[in-house]
Amino acid sequence: MSASHRYLPRVRAFHVTSSLNRASIIQHGLDWDRMAASRGIAGSRAPELAGVYLCQDEGEVNWFVRMNNTGHPVDVWVVDDVDSEQLIDNESGHSYVTERVPANRLTLLHRDIPPPQDPH
Repeated sequence: MSASHRYLPRVRAFHVTSSLNRASIIQHGLDWDRMAASRGIAGSRAPELAGVYLCQDEGEVNWFVRMNNTGHPVDVWVVDDVDSEQLIDNESGHSYVTERVPANRLTLLHRDIPPPQDPH
């Protein structure tokens, strides 16, 4: 390997989103400009940033599923071929990328996970 080339590790990540976004994701991939069918996972009506939040392990996926404030069931998507050097820490321990993720890099892993029950 020459000095002008460097190894860029590609990883698998996950994305949690409202099931209402499924049709758009199948057609367009993950694109924050198309966030119209449902609120964000934290309940926001508009993108929190120009990027796509990605979970790096099952524990983080479960955390986002439990946080679900969309008012609807959620889906979990596998995101293949993520450049780990492009992951940005949001300073809360969660990562995002500033690129749109095309549909051909996505696989629906879990669908229609119900929102958490209100304990009251």
